[in-house]
Amino acid sequence: MNKFLFFAVCLALMLISKDTVLADEPSTNASSFQQIIRGAEKGDEKAQFFLGLCYALGQHIEKNNDEAVNWWLKSANQGYARAQFKLGLAYVNGQGVSKSLVMAYGWLLLAKTGGYTDESSHLETLEKSLSASELKVARSWANEWKPKPAR
Repeated sequence: MNKFLFFAVCLALMLISKDTVLADEPSTNASSFQQIIRGAEKGDEKAQFFLGLCYALGQHIEKNNDEAVNWWLKSANQGYARAQFKLGLAYVNGQGVSKSLVMAYGWLLLAKTGGYTDESSHLETLEKSLSASELKVARSWANEWKPKPAR
């Protein structure tokens, strides 16, 4: 499959997101799934994000929240806002990571800064749950965060 078709599949997958940790349902066939794996392994942030979704949903691969978070982290560390958002929700729910509302707030803030729109207002909800000192820590972490190149 050529690069154009791979990115067309990725774009189609992005359009079906419903903004919850496991609501995205990448409807891929086995061939496009293999393309996602190859792209993810080469460091493509979108492919890493979608591979994380496949792990989270158990689509074309055994469900594994730890692996989902692993791939979302790789994508998020490159600055991909959708992956940052998914990581934030994973921290809210303790799925694949230890529950941490401070880290959740930090990742969700990065996603918002990166242009991801959160219609559910998770940040506002978390602000009500965190103390002033916890908010300060989360905001400081997000302000100091820098994207890292793919590995």
